Amino acid sequence: EVKTIATIYEDTLFGVTMSANAKKYAPAAGLKIVAEIPYNWKTTDLSAEVTKLKAAKPDVIVPTGYLPDTILLARTMKELKCNCKGVIGTVSGGLSNPLFAREAGDAAEYMMNGINWPNPLHPRCVALAKSYQKKTGNLLGEDGAYGYMPVFVLKDALERAKSTDRKAIRNAIATTKLEDHILPKDKPIMFDETGQNINAGILYTQVQKGSMVSVYPPQYAQKKIIFPVPRWEDRR
Repeated sequence: EVKTIATIYEDTLFGVTMSANAKKYAPAAGLKIVAEIPYNWKTTDLSAEVTKLKAAKPDVIVPTGYLPDTILLARTMKELKCNCKGVIGTVSGGLSNPLFAREAGDAAEYMMNGINWPNPLHPRCVALAKSYQKKTGNLLGEDGAYGYMPVFVLKDALERAKSTDRKAIRNAIATTKLEDHILPKDKPIMFDETGQNINAGILYTQVQKGSMVSVYPPQYAQKKIIFPVPRWEDRR
């Protein structure tokens, strides 16, 4: 059971906004925020901030940051044995980066993130990931996948518009109903009047045995979620 959360976030607009969202929506979920801890993303020491986290004793820690500071956060939590039931980021740039698990080592283990990933079980996505890694030497992250699908949205729109007229293409995009996609949603890509994909889905990833894998929702999960996570003192 989760009753309390603490946010720790880099203090630019990105981190501040995500922490504010947590504060806004937590009460409706029956969650109490016991700490809100900002830091400068260029910092080289998060000892004071993690000490505050540890003292707050939240059930779940919600971080928002970039890669270097998130690696530092993970290592500092390990060093200070900052225990909780789980660390769950909110589209955290650091936790979204495929390099995080490798660079942070065992300090990254069990950390989770809500992320704009594709469906990793989709055969087309599996093939894309292999091709992407062969070409770039990197793992397929959210940026690669979310750069891939818009090309097919545009292709679909061009074929329906049968024109290069910008208004015709715009109108075709607005009426998109693309069912052939690799996103984590069993519904087509469709846009509302503001241009947002109304059927957008999100995945939760978790670092398990040094790799970032999808764990939720179950139909897109590569591994079973581990929660609550072991205490630092009990890890081997």
